[in-house]
Amino acid sequence: MRKAAVEAAVNDMIKWFSNNEGLVAVLDATNSTKDRRRWIQECCEAAGIETLFVESKCDDEELIMSNIKEVKTTSPDYVGQDPEVAAQDFRERIRNYEKVYQTLDEDESDLTYCKLIDVGGQVVINKLKDYLQSRYAQACCGNVSHCPYSDTSVGSFTISCAYTSSHAQFGSLV
Repeated sequence: MRKAAVEAAVNDMIKWFSNNEGLVAVLDATNSTKDRRRWIQECCEAAGIETLFVESKCDDEELIMSNIKEVKTTSPDYVGQDPEVAAQDFRERIRNYEKVYQTLDEDESDLTYCKLIDVGGQVVINKLKDYLQSRYAQACCGNVSHCPYSDTSVGSFTISCAYTSSHAQFGSLV
């Protein structure tokens, strides 16, 4: 069922682009495996569509629980439930997801991606190809010129920066 849903979404997106209905699309999907991301990349490439994969990864338990309590416990899934019970339920859902998730890494160095770690405490940017991708990466980092960075490989770099109001502003725009 999930595969059919992502296939339908990708096909709709390709049709949308081929009809010249827009310049940027966000495929908000759970691309949890390297095979799934590779398939999406190949479909988009065949259609002449540039891709930018975005991954938000958080290992900070305090940040995870804070986000769950502020955002997830008010979702329709948890209406009428005790917020603590809802938070623990959602945390368990994340733990199950973590068992199968494959993070973006060096094995996918040919892909263009932006990886946010611990709410932007660190940002890994790989193979930006155009102006729009670079603007997105800048928005993810706030003001890149004020963040220390180090080259980790050709075409890829890591930025360590503090979470700023520009992150929140960017998040509200997306």
